[in-house]
This record gives sequence, C-alpha cells and structure tokens, in this order.
Amino acid sequence: MDGQNNMVDEKVLQQLVKDIGLDNARKFMDSLESEYQKRINSIREAIETESLTALTAEAHALKSTAHVSGAYQLAEQLIKLETACNDENEEAISIARETLTLAELTCFAYRDIKL
Repeated sequence: MDGQNNMVDEKVLQQLVKDIGLDNARKFMDSLESEYQKRINSIREAIETESLTALTAEAHALKSTAHVSGAYQLAEQLIKLETACNDENEEAISIARETLTLAELTCFAYRDIKL
C-alpha cells in the first residue's frame, strides 16, 4: 500500500490493519467488495425503474460504507445523489448514473489494493 490512490485513501486501510490485524482486514475487504457489488446492483436497478425512493435508500446506505472505508470521493457523490433524490431534482437519475460509474471505479480501486 502506497498511501493513496485516486479513489481510496489507503491510509484508512493501513490503520485498519493496525487496529484489527491483517487477516481480519482482508476479511473486511472481502465483505466490503460484496457490499459494494450489492449496492451497485441495487443502484443500477433503481436507475432502470427511475425509483428515487430506492436511490435515496441505496445512496444513504452506501455513503456510510464509503466514508468509513476511505472512499471519500464516492461518499461526497452519494451525498449529492441523496440530496438530489430527496429534493426530487430532475437531474437525480443523471447524478445516479455518474454515481454508479464512480462506485464501480471505486470497487476496482479496492481490488487493486494489496494488504
């Protein structure tokens, strides 16, 4: 781990290794990827059905996960999405598509991190 890549603050993950050990950190990363994939799929479905309610729920849930795991850029985008959905902004679906792309890129970034 070199400190930070474009999508993930690796310092957060380095601290995780110090706090819970390498094996548990790897288990956390595996469950993190699973959570991301689940949420990405749910966001994709919500975009297809144009469900602002579902997008709001998914953005809210993934926002905390992203923030805690060092994906600050994604967390900010999820805040933007959640706000747009709550405000019934006409650009919410477009913002959701941008969020989906960023979430997928973030997931790829986690895969590149070697603990």
